[in-house]
Amino acid sequence: MRRRLSNKSDYYFDAKTRQYKHKSEAEIESNFMTIDELDSYKENGKSIRESMPPSGLGYNQSFDDLLSELIKDRLMELNKYVSINLLEKKLIINTKTLKRDCFELIEI
Repeated sequence: MRRRLSNKSDYYFDAKTRQYKHKSEAEIESNFMTIDELDSYKENGKSIRESMPPSGLGYNQSFDDLLSELIKDRLMELNKYVSINLLEKKLIINTKTLKRDCFELIEI
C-alpha cells in the first residue's frame, strides 16, 4: 500500500510526523524561509543596499515626467479648439466645436 501511494499518487510518507502528505505541500513549505534565514537576509540586504547606488528615476524626475504628461494632455485638448497662424499673426478659435463640447467662450 505504501509503495503504491508513493509511486502512483501525489502523496508521500513523512517519517517525522508519521503521516501521508501531498507533494505540493512539501514544495510550498520549501519555498518559505525560516525566521533565522529572514534575519540573516535582512542584515545582508542592508549592506548590499548601502553599497549599491539607487537605480531608476529619482523623485524629482518622476514628478517632472508626470507634470509634462499632464501638460501634453492639456495642450492636446486645446489643440481641438485653437490654432495659431504665426505668419499671418492670427489666432483661430473653432467656436462651433467649443459650443458642441459644452464650453463657453469669453472674450476680454
